[in-house]
Amino acid sequence: MEWVQKREPAIDLMRFIGLLMIVFAHLGLPNENVFFQIRTFDVPLMIFVSGLSYSGRDTGPYPAFVWKRAKRLLIPLYLFLAGFFLVHWACAALGWSAPIPPEKIWGSLKLRLNPSINFVWIFRVFLIVMLLTPPLVALEKRIDKWWLAVLVFAAMLAGQHGLIAWLKPLKPGHFVSDWLLYVLGYGSVFFLGLALRRFDFKRGVATLAVLLAAFIPFAFSVAAAKGSWLNMQAYKYPPGAYFILWGALCSTAVWISRKAWLPVLNLRPLLFIGQNTIWMYLWHIVFGYPWYRSDAVPYFWKFVFFFFVPLVIVVLQHLLVCRLEGKHPEWKKYLVYFKG
Repeated sequence: MEWVQKREPAIDLMRFIGLLMIVFAHLGLPNENVFFQIRTFDVPLMIFVSGLSYSGRDTGPYPAFVWKRAKRLLIPLYLFLAGFFLVHWACAALGWSAPIPPEKIWGSLKLRLNPSINFVWIFRVFLIVMLLTPPLVALEKRIDKWWLAVLVFAAMLAGQHGLIAWLKPLKPGHFVSDWLLYVLGYGSVFFLGLALRRFDFKRGVATLAVLLAAFIPFAFSVAAAKGSWLNMQAYKYPPGAYFILWGALCSTAVWISRKAWLPVLNLRPLLFIGQNTIWMYLWHIVFGYPWYRSDAVPYFWKFVFFFFVPLVIVVLQHLLVCRLEGKHPEWKKYLVYFKG
């Protein structure tokens, strides 16, 4: 079923919400903190939003799509990492800070969770979803029944659960543990976003009910095993069914309730943040890397430096890029990597 896609402020605002939750995750709250566990829908929400944004679109030829999207993701990342590692090397040479171990630098360039500087693995998730986007968009366009879309999501989630149960105990290598075991989990959330954008409110509520019915048995099982159902973080690497269901449940709830919260959040500064999440995220690493696990810095000041200082930097960066685009239109194809 094809339809004409319209840009919705709610999508940019959901990116803002996702980024905000990610920043809260990096404040160093303890695992037993209730809010720390509740906000674990952050990365699934960002993938769900990607699905919403691609719903109804034509991705074009696969190689061209992958090349364009990969550049959009990786050029800003590696430009930032080059500057980040260079500054840290200079500071270490001057005796101002400890050097970053080579294995962490190499792991970061490979988008690993560990060893690395810990913040870049999310780009690997977006690369995985990028590779899945054209086939999943094509599949979703062929589905015009709500229950079929839910069935596809359930099949992908079951596949993810089975793969983890089979392969994780074998302690597989880098490709399987960092790439293969992330495909179906995040792919299922992306597909759900694709499908839900064109279904009405009643179908959204029905989807929420199905997700809740699937989540509750998992919650009882986790509570019995770990003492509390609030343990989604333990199933994040790689993304287990419990973690994905929680992310899908919260993402669906946020999406179908948008008419309630949109009048409150539909503000220009929040829309700007939602439209510039890549560089907001990258600049927050500058302060997140040294302070992430530090107990010496209060949570309030961590939040200021992880969120508001990067926001100021991104605003100034955006103004500079816009000014350069005005003076040198021929530079626009290069400056685009400094926006978004």
